[in-house]
Amino acid sequence: MERGGIFMKKILLFLTSIGIAFVLVACNGEENQDTSEENEQTEQNSDAGQAAQFDEVDPDTPVAEVNGEEIIGKEYNRLYPQVVNFLSQYGQDTSDTEAVKEQVLNELVTQRLIIQEAEEQGIQVTDEEVTSEIESLKEQYGEDYATALEASGFTEESFQQQLAKDMIRTKYIETQLDTEVTDEEVQAYYDDLVANSEQEIGELSEVEEQIKQALSQQKQQEQLQPKIEELRNAANIELLI
Repeated sequence: MERGGIFMKKILLFLTSIGIAFVLVACNGEENQDTSEENEQTEQNSDAGQAAQFDEVDPDTPVAEVNGEEIIGKEYNRLYPQVVNFLSQYGQDTSDTEAVKEQVLNELVTQRLIIQEAEEQGIQVTDEEVTSEIESLKEQYGEDYATALEASGFTEESFQQQLAKDMIRTKYIETQLDTEVTDEEVQAYYDDLVANSEQEIGELSEVEEQIKQALSQQKQQEQLQPKIEELRNAANIELLI
């Protein structure tokens, strides 16, 4: 079901928003879905085979500890297939399960560090904000909502909990990082594209929003990476698997 597949990607994208490169690839993937249903189905079949290869961890077993807070197996099991799919889209070898495991744990630790830093800065989301977001998703996707949650390994309760964490991370990025893009930056980016691209770019008005998004996420990555390194250097991190 094409519509349900798009929604599932949006869920996975929304819940891994701290990984800027992952966000960019997932967004591009959604655009490609609209133009090539056959390619989407082929990719899903391939991803499903790759994702099934890993050994799941007991859902309640701690896989890492970050400043005294445990990350448990169900979080690891949920993220692992997403990382495999992401790497596959880049043509990366996912047969080295130890290397993939390391990347999954690294992403989980990064997410937890950002949550901890956001909470230290007093950044919170209310139950009303989470409920409003969920109701918006249900209204937009109807019966596909429950199907996609189940396929992604979420219950209604666990999705609500994870969504709250992701919304906190999003607020952290929005409030702590300067990602504003000026008209001058957009024009310079466009001029560079026109001068160096072999393909037809189109008028600025046709690609302006995409350019703004690309520049904003580039600024996020440039500012977030050193912050993450700073948090890691100051943190007590223990990997348990």
